[in-house]
Amino acid sequence: MVKRWINLLLWTAAACLIAGAYGALHNQVSYTVSPEYFHRFKFIQFRVHDAWQNRWGAAVVGWRAAWWTGLLFGPPMAIVALWRCHAKSLPRIMGVAFLVAVVVDVICGLGALAVAAIFVDDQSLRDVWIPHGVQHRAAFLRAGIMHDASYAGGLLATMIGCLAIVNMTRPSRPEIV
Repeated sequence: MVKRWINLLLWTAAACLIAGAYGALHNQVSYTVSPEYFHRFKFIQFRVHDAWQNRWGAAVVGWRAAWWTGLLFGPPMAIVALWRCHAKSLPRIMGVAFLVAVVVDVICGLGALAVAAIFVDDQSLRDVWIPHGVQHRAAFLRAGIMHDASYAGGLLATMIGCLAIVNMTRPSRPEIV
């Protein structure tokens, strides 16, 4: 039983590292879409020092904004894997499940960005709060939509990751003769 708790903690820590790295990389894309999203909002929200208000700062913001989501998606996948598979196959199963989850989240974030690129223009969503002084409203909104979709994608990614574990650990069906 202690070994299962240790595994749960280790896989949760791994999920936090993956989530933080994902956030740092994700913010490189959204910084490209809208540097103003960071300079007028995220750098202020996360109290990033002036010297770090660049791509490195965006990566730090991404890490800080995302690492904790590993606490949400790691345990459900680890619990399903610990319940369904042997310790020997756990690293392979969890590696595939985490990869599936990241791919799903990337698709959600980039998919939302693609949809926003088509439908969001400077006149879109007039009632949405945007900080004073933003010059490129559409880009700011697109970056925000991408961020929101990636958080929502994390929930979907967790469910699909758990389903992947169940699928990978399903007993083989006997051949019908």
